Amino acid sequence: MARAQTRDNPAVSAEQQTNPAGGGGQPGPAPLNVLLRERIEIDDAGLGNMWPVFHDTELFARVIDELAAPFAGLVDKIAGIESRGFVLGAGVAARLRVGFVGIRKGDGLYPGETLTAFTSADYRGRRHTFRLQRAALQAGERVGLVDDWFETGSQGVIARQLLEQAGASYAGSSIIVDQLTPRLREALAPCHALVQARELNFP
Repeated sequence: MARAQTRDNPAVSAEQQTNPAGGGGQPGPAPLNVLLRERIEIDDAGLGNMWPVFHDTELFARVIDELAAPFAGLVDKIAGIESRGFVLGAGVAARLRVGFVGIRKGDGLYPGETLTAFTSADYRGRRHTFRLQRAALQAGERVGLVDDWFETGSQGVIARQLLEQAGASYAGSSIIVDQLTPRLREALAPCHALVQARELNFP
C-alpha cells in the first residue's frame, strides 16, 4: 500500500490532507491503491486501461508523488519507456528535479548514436526494439526506471540492460501496477509498486 501524503507536499490540495486527530473535519483521502482499483478499467479480455488515472488531476498528482518517493535523493536521472513511461517518467523527473532519459520503441526519430536491444515477448506476445541515446547518460549516473505496468517484465529487464550498457547504475523501478512473477521482480529489484495486479477488478 502506498504511503500517505504529507502536509508539506505541494502537489496535494488542502482538501486531500488528512485532518489531525480530534480535528472534527472530514476524513482524509482514500488509500491510493483503492483509488487505482476504481480508476483502472479492465476490459472483458483482461486488458487494463490506465488513461483514466492520467485524466484525474488529483489522483495523477498523487501517483507522481508516490512513484518519485523511493528515488528521492538517490538518483541522478529517471528513465521511462515509451509511451506511458514517458509521461510518468518525465513527471517523476520534474518532481525530483533531475534529468529524464527516454527509452524509445521502434523506428521513430531519435537523433545521435543509440544503443539497441530486443525484448522477449510481452503480455500480448509482441517483441519490441528498444533504443537509448548514448549521450543521455554518463558513466556512473544512478538511474531509476519508471513505468505504468509490469506484466511479464520483459520490457523492464531490457530497459535495465540498456541503462547498464550505457554505463549507468540501475537504482530500481517504480511502477503503478505489479504483475510480475517473483523471479522477474527479483531481476528488477528494488521494485516499488503502488498496487498489485491481483487487487484490480479483473472480470
